[in-house]
Amino acid sequence: TMIVADVLPPIHIIDEPHQAIIQASPVVHKNMKKISEITHGDKNKPLIALTFDDGFAPAESQMMLDTLKEKQVKATFFLKGNWMAEEPVLTQTILADGHEIGNHSYDHPQFTKLTPLRARQEIQDQENILIRNHQYSPHPYFRFPYGDRNSKLITMIHDMGYTSIMWDVDTLDWEKDSDYVVNEAL
Repeated sequence: TMIVADVLPPIHIIDEPHQAIIQASPVVHKNMKKISEITHGDKNKPLIALTFDDGFAPAESQMMLDTLKEKQVKATFFLKGNWMAEEPVLTQTILADGHEIGNHSYDHPQFTKLTPLRARQEIQDQENILIRNHQYSPHPYFRFPYGDRNSKLITMIHDMGYTSIMWDVDTLDWEKDSDYVVNEAL
């Protein structure tokens, strides 16, 4: 008989009160704690929220950051923990440029295929990287990898202090050419 605790790594929660942790200040809604999921903003207002998922190759990331800075545009980056561990300088640049970072898990799994314990571990591991290395908390923003979620998972992340942030325009940038992406996004 195999015991689950023998095969799953323990959840490591970092508690370092001596470090000042920067918390995102959500402007989407005054009280995000009451909202479990956001799928779009107020459609009566001419506003968009520009978001990027996963983390990109370093050269592409730097070009995006340079363009955002040149155009004076702020964005929210939903980054994987393993990318942030590999790219600490780019992660710090994202923060230094005034962008927000949300939680996108550590390793980008399909959450509906994970045990609840493993799902929590994915979220906590990403959060730990940001807090330990950048003194920044990704709360309250979480984006499910692939948008893969169900009501139990939404409740779980909400209980962890997160609000699920989805999208209503998917450019399919990971499988389409740049002309398609520009036309779809605009």
